[in-house]
Formats: sequence, C-alpha cells, structure tokens
Amino acid sequence: MVPRLSKSETSKVSFELFVENVVLPHFKRGLKKGTYQQKKGHCRHIKRYFKGKTFQEIEQKDIADFRSYLKDLKNSHGEPLSSMFLNLVLSTLGQIYDLACEHDVVKENIAQISRGCGK
Repeated sequence: MVPRLSKSETSKVSFELFVENVVLPHFKRGLKKGTYQQKKGHCRHIKRYFKGKTFQEIEQKDIADFRSYLKDLKNSHGEPLSSMFLNLVLSTLGQIYDLACEHDVVKENIAQISRGCGK
C-alpha cells in the first residue's frame, strides 16, 4: 500500500521527494523488475528537470518546457532520443501526477490536463 500524506504534508510537497517516497515504491510493487527499471530511468530524467520544485510551483508551461527539453536531449551516440522514449517519459510524468491527484497533492493532472483527476 502507498503511504498516505497528511493534509499539512500536501501543502508544499517536493516533487523529487514525492517521486522517491511514493511513486517509485508504488511502481516497484506493481511492475515486473525490468519495467520498474525502465520507469526508474524515466523518473531520473523527470526528477533532474524538476529538481528543487514543489508541485505547487510547477505550472502547465513547465510541462510544455519539459517536453521541449526532452526533444533537445541526445543519446550516447549524439542522436535525438526516440519519439517512443519521449512518449514513455511523458507517460510516466502523467502517472506521477495521477498519484499526486490520488494523494490530494494536486487538484488536476496538468501533465494530461484533458483527463483531470476525476473529482
């Protein structure tokens, strides 16, 4: 079971700490080892970009900027990252926001704004 956050803990939640303490344990319990390792790699890219920010500081523009940032990254051969990989990372970001919605950290999933949080 994913640990629940108290009301006072949800007011200024560190994005990085939420990923480490809630998201990764959630993924580890529910995914096969290989899939978990892939998700962990996606989370490294995401955490690096949003380092030092709280969910409350991240806006939809930051999500759009993250997409652009990913498109500019190169692999070890100096080539752009594949669109499939970019979509997987963005999907993982959406899953992080889904969990943040479930924990009442955010009111809507700004990574997939059209879906909202179903409340």
